[in-house]
Amino acid sequence: MSKKGFYLIGLYLFLLCIPLFTKDLYHIHILIVTMFHIILALGLNFVMNTAQVPLCQAAFVGIGAYTSTLLVMRLNFSFWLSLPIAGILTGILGIIVGLPTLRIKGIYFAMATFAFGEIIRLLFIGWGGLFGGANGISAIPSPNPIPIPFLGQIEFETKVPYYYFTLVVLTLCLIIIYRLTHSRIGRACTAIRESDLLAQCTGIDIMGYKVFAFAVNSFFAGIVGGIYAHYFHFIGPQDFTFWQSVEYLVFIVMGGSGTIGGPIIGSIFLTFLPEFLRMAVEFQVVLYGLALILVLLFMPQGIMGLWVKVSGRFAKAG
Repeated sequence: MSKKGFYLIGLYLFLLCIPLFTKDLYHIHILIVTMFHIILALGLNFVMNTAQVPLCQAAFVGIGAYTSTLLVMRLNFSFWLSLPIAGILTGILGIIVGLPTLRIKGIYFAMATFAFGEIIRLLFIGWGGLFGGANGISAIPSPNPIPIPFLGQIEFETKVPYYYFTLVVLTLCLIIIYRLTHSRIGRACTAIRESDLLAQCTGIDIMGYKVFAFAVNSFFAGIVGGIYAHYFHFIGPQDFTFWQSVEYLVFIVMGGSGTIGGPIIGSIFLTFLPEFLRMAVEFQVVLYGLALILVLLFMPQGIMGLWVKVSGRFAKAG
């Protein structure tokens, strides 16, 4: 096994042991939210590898959240059935939305996806009988207990089971995104990002790969939305706004787009940064913005790009 493999196993064991060594459930909560952000940033980054920047990530999260919630609360579905349905339905909707919008590029694509996100948010507000209107839906039940033979069952009454479940989902997301990125599909997406005209001339189905990447991102956004709803026990239109979509983009820009490590680092940094700035509540937004500006000015390729550059220089010096 390579040195990188040992590091990954060590990191994963560390993450598995965190709930055993901390009794502060707020720390567990922050880690769960961080994993939500990482999954969303990874999926969005996969789409951005095709040179498209969607502004509707929060809308797909909301669709997944409301789908799982309504299936459980209105139709008495089990959470373990409603969650994959939410992901699949959101992925299908991603294909439906992507087929017309992915034919346009640049700011026009961004504006089209922004409009879609706003339509979905207004639908959540306007269709009060189904989605609860501006008040949202509360008292969303926890996931059904998982029975384990001879050992009882896992109940989602505390944050720790949610932590381990989200860690499993994050692990699956990382494996899928990594395999796709380093496959023929990932290489085709990179070629499209560099030059879609040249990629088309080499026989690459540009629309096919763009729609596929968009559907993968939508699927993971729907899964996160389903977990989000049953974790917080409340969802409302204010949870899935345009600014949430922008925030997910900032995670990628901060960490470094075009890599797998960049969205992970950016999500961790920007999720934990507001927690460290709580000591200066009145200056929190200013300090947050200042940190973002400094990174964009002095690290245009993100934190991951700086790390690669510094590690490369040390390797040459050694």
